[in-house]
Amino acid sequence: MSVLTFSLVYAVVAFALICDGVVATKFKDAA
Repeated sequence: MSVLTFSLVYAVVAFALICDGVVATKFKDAA
């Protein structure tokens, strides 16, 4: 796998984790 593909996958995973954390925080604040 090329470095470009790896960095793209890494960016998507990191973005998903950040979004998941933000959503979880919003739900905690709302609860």
